[in-house]
Amino acid sequence: MLKKLLKKDLTATSRLFVPMLLVYVTASLIAKGLLELFISAEPETSGGGAISLLFILSAMYAAMFILYLFACILMTVIFIIYDFYKTMIKEESYLTHTLPVSSKQLLNSKMMIAFFWQCVTMLVTIVSVLMFMAGHINVEQIKEFFAPVFREIPHSYLILSAVSTVLSLICGTLTFFASMAIGHLNGKHPLITSIGVYTGIRIVMNVSSAVFTVFFFYNKLKYTISSASYANRHVTANIYVNYGNYIWNILSCLCTAALIVFFYWVTQYIFAKKINVE
Repeated sequence: MLKKLLKKDLTATSRLFVPMLLVYVTASLIAKGLLELFISAEPETSGGGAISLLFILSAMYAAMFILYLFACILMTVIFIIYDFYKTMIKEESYLTHTLPVSSKQLLNSKMMIAFFWQCVTMLVTIVSVLMFMAGHINVEQIKEFFAPVFREIPHSYLILSAVSTVLSLICGTLTFFASMAIGHLNGKHPLITSIGVYTGIRIVMNVSSAVFTVFFFYNKLKYTISSASYANRHVTANIYVNYGNYIWNILSCLCTAALIVFFYWVTQYIFAKKINVE
């Protein structure tokens, strides 16, 4: 049944995401065309005035393209929230909650589809940026730029960072879902309550993260400075710094995973009880 839910949600959300991504791809192609046209134009054949006008148009469109890139990422989040709000709480909630599926399956489907579209949006934006640079930065230059990263940073650390990024995406989505679920326990002002709950959650999370970060890195810095009194202080400090970064990423992943479990449980519990679902 989960496959049918995924197919249904993917079809429904495609009506929002596909047009947005198509417009973004079209904008990328136009931006690339204007860039190449400006670079290939020559003052001797086109005239200084034409070059100036072309430069102004290219610069204006490049600025609009960058703004649309960020807007595309923002709209991805907005569409995910809108789809969840519409199908789980408002207009289509009655039909959704009368399906012969559990609240866990409904929530799992929403999470998977949200993560899918976030990955697609990130992939499209990365490809568009690479396409924009194509012909002006060769592969060797890219390899040379990233070589120090892959040479000096252990692969296990990069993998841990990737896991942290994935967990952060899932946690961010579930934070929205849990906020809307909690907010709609208030039947009179559900939307305002949802916004207030989300704001409160983010404040608590950010303050807690800041306090923990300061405490952790203060102790790491204090140890690094104190290790300078040893003969092998350079090795000792570097080992501790690298070890500290690993510990920091592992703790971040564990904390994020704990939040995911908590927000998932809260959201699933509320919808299992079908409290204030219209």
